Parts: sequence; C-alpha cells; structure tokens
Amino acid sequence: MNKPNLPQPPTDDKSDFLVGDVVVLNALDVLCVTELLTLIDFDGEFWVTDHQIGRVKGDVIRLATPIELLMKCRLMKVEQALAEVS
Repeated sequence: MNKPNLPQPPTDDKSDFLVGDVVVLNALDVLCVTELLTLIDFDGEFWVTDHQIGRVKGDVIRLATPIELLMKCRLMKVEQALAEVS
C-alpha cells in the first residue's frame, strides 16, 4: 500500500497549527502585537514563536491571512475587508 508523500501533523499534538506556520494574535487587546509570528516549537501546551513575546497558547492565535502575509502585519477586520475589495 502506497503512503502519500505529504507531511503529516503529529498525532500526539492537540494543536491546529504546525511548526513553521505564520500566525497573528486573535485580538489586538492581547499585548497589541501586530507583527506576524512564526511558530518554532510546541511543548504540548504553548507554542514558541520567533517574536519577543515568546510563548503563546493556541487559542489566542490564528493563521495569518494571505493579505496579512502580503502586508507583513496583522490587519483589523475592517482593513482586511478593504484590502480584499481593492
């Protein structure tokens, strides 16, 4: 039986993210960090990032949108809507 040649997320990791994912904080009221964060490691509870804030829980981050990746920063919902329309 052939196995697919695609990377598979670890099964013991209860996270929706993978090492290398670029994420942003869900809400700007959490430390007001607007920079993109790259996930470096997962210790089973916290994600280690490449940002000075260090570790974050998975429930306070989300994947960066394509527009945010292009703009290289976290956008508010209104900014994202405007960017998608233009």
